[in-house]
Amino acid sequence: MSDVSLTQGWEAFFLGFTVTLCMYGITLGQVGFYIRSFPCDPKALKIMVLTLITMDTFHSYGLLVYVRQLFVSCHRNAAPACLAYLPWQAFMTLGLSYSTIFFVQSFYAHRVWIISSGNKWITFAVSATTCVQYVFGMWCMVESLQTRTLLAVYKSLPKCGTASGMGTFCDILITASFFYYLSPQRTGVKRAATPIQQLLHVVVTTGLFTCLLSMIMFISYLTQIDTAYMIGPPGQALSKSYINSMLAVLNARRSIREHSRHSRVTYRLSTIALSTVGAPSRESLGLP
Repeated sequence: MSDVSLTQGWEAFFLGFTVTLCMYGITLGQVGFYIRSFPCDPKALKIMVLTLITMDTFHSYGLLVYVRQLFVSCHRNAAPACLAYLPWQAFMTLGLSYSTIFFVQSFYAHRVWIISSGNKWITFAVSATTCVQYVFGMWCMVESLQTRTLLAVYKSLPKCGTASGMGTFCDILITASFFYYLSPQRTGVKRAATPIQQLLHVVVTTGLFTCLLSMIMFISYLTQIDTAYMIGPPGQALSKSYINSMLAVLNARRSIREHSRHSRVTYRLSTIALSTVGAPSRESLGLP
């Protein structure tokens, strides 16, 4: 990697770090809202949310350690050896990022299973792609650990690039599944159109955002090594976008329930969920 791209890499990294801190603050706000609004959620779901926010906190800590190295420890030492060397906390963030994505995509895979009335093929496709993404992502991290340099991460195209590509494909499958199975034309629920569309809007919007970040990373891995520094900003924000996506879907139930009370229609969608009175049954919507 040239000195020019190395310098540009730190500028891009700092920009990504700033955005990442903002997203971490949004995550904390969403977690607080979730705890206040859904004290009766299943214990397993609460444990998952707690695990994700813990992982996200350590992810932010790892990025902070690397920023300290760049702008404090290496402030008067511009040698490539100092700038390109990655502390173990930086590799911890890489593993935490892929683990977070795996957990959130697994959460969505289960929801796809529910809304599709147990469609094995689409659920298997989502589950398989997220597993492949996780395996190649961790492989990329282990391979980079051998030299512990930023250049090793950038050059791990077969592993990291495959992980990003499979993550993008998995996001497309999840978003398309929700759009198809929750569309009013398929459910046939007219009175429930507003809350279903609201839920659909949240899923599609957050899904497109995570998909866009994954796609930017995938394209960056396919470019020449001199422009690989562009991986930094979306790479830092990717796992946090997944957590915020999941929390947004969970928290959207609050407004859906309020709409249900005002319209005298009740919904239940098992943690993202809708059931109706005076409308088609849950089974007709493919819900448990």
